[in-house]
Amino acid sequence: MKVPYWLLRLLPMWEYICPACRKEVKKNSHRCPHCGERFPLAIRVPPSFLKNPKKLEAHVHKYIFPKVSPFHRAYLTQFFTEIFSDGFESGDFSAWTGTAKSSGETCEVESADPHHGTYNAKFYSDGGWNQYAYCYKDITGQTIIYARTYFKETTAFPNA
Repeated sequence: MKVPYWLLRLLPMWEYICPACRKEVKKNSHRCPHCGERFPLAIRVPPSFLKNPKKLEAHVHKYIFPKVSPFHRAYLTQFFTEIFSDGFESGDFSAWTGTAKSSGETCEVESADPHHGTYNAKFYSDGGWNQYAYCYKDITGQTIIYARTYFKETTAFPNA
C-alpha cells in the first residue's frame, strides 16, 4: 500500500518489545507488564503494523484520526476503513444479508474454481429475460462505497 509521506511522518518509527515474551512495552519501561520480566532496555524493532493491513487500519483509526483535520480524515478513510469483505471462505452466504433468485436459477458456494482462497460463489441463470441470481449485503449509513468484485464468465451471451 502506498502511504502519503505526510501520513508516514505521523506513524511511529519504532516499537519496543520485552526481550523475554516479545510483547509490546513502553519505550522507557524496565519491567514487562505482560510477563513481569525485568530488563535494562526494551528491544527496538520496526512497527509490526506496517506488515499487517488490519493492524495498520486499527492504528490509524486509534492514533492518527484524532490528530488530523476533518479533510485529511475523510481522505484517509478510503484507505484505512474496510466496511465489508468476504471471500466465501465460510463455505456459505452467512456473511451476506441474503441471496435472491428467480425460479430455475441457483446460488451456491463451491470450491471448483476460486480466484483466490478455497471457495467461490456460483450463480447460474439460463439467460432468459427477467431471470436473476445474486447475493447482496445491506450497508447502511454510507454515502459513497468503493467496491471490488471478480467475475468469471464461462459461457458467452447467446443474444449479445
